[in-house]
Formats: sequence, structure tokens, C-alpha cells
Amino acid sequence: MKTPKILNELSRDNICYFESASNYTFLHLKGGSRILSGYTIKHFQEILSSEYFVRINRSKFINIAFIRKTVLQNNAYAVQLKNGQKINISRRRLEKIKVGFPNLFDPISQSKTAID
Repeated sequence: MKTPKILNELSRDNICYFESASNYTFLHLKGGSRILSGYTIKHFQEILSSEYFVRINRSKFINIAFIRKTVLQNNAYAVQLKNGQKINISRRRLEKIKVGFPNLFDPISQSKTAID
């Protein structure tokens, strides 16, 4: 599988999350800027390690290092990023995320990360 040039130019630590836009993908970066790529979000998901990134809904693929905590709002879970942005977790992916990343849902770790 071909690796997009943009991944060779950027460090994983600078990518906050990927957002799908039809057959394109926006890479949202640490500083708040974003870059448009001609590859689909599925392509990035197949290339990048699930150890560092998690697909939380149909259109978002998030770098775990940028997740501050999970929040329950309006009977639905969302992740709050370190920049304060909240992104909803889809119902269908919630259980898989809870199993794969239990520390995101641990109340003790959430209270520690909220202080950071």
C-alpha cells in the first residue's frame, strides 16, 4: 500500500486527527492548521497503527495522544481533545473503543488528565 507523502513529511506527534471529506481527508495539526489530502480516511487507517490512533466515528480518526478525556453528554459519549474540542463517539464504535482503550473511560485517569 502506498504511503502518502504527507505522512513522510509530518511527525505522528503533530497530527491531532484526520477528518473525512468525501474522497479526501483533512489532517488537523497540533497548531490548529489543517492540510487536505487526496487519500481517503480508510487509507490512513490501514497505514497507521491502531496503537496510536482510534477511529471514533465515520468521519474522525484521532491521535490518542491528543485525547484529554471522555465525557458523557446528552446520553452519548464524546472525547474532549487537549485543545478543548469535543468529538462524538458513535454508538457502534463505543464498545470496541472501551475494550481497546479502557483508560479513556477510567474515572481516576480522567480526573488526572483534566488537571493537565
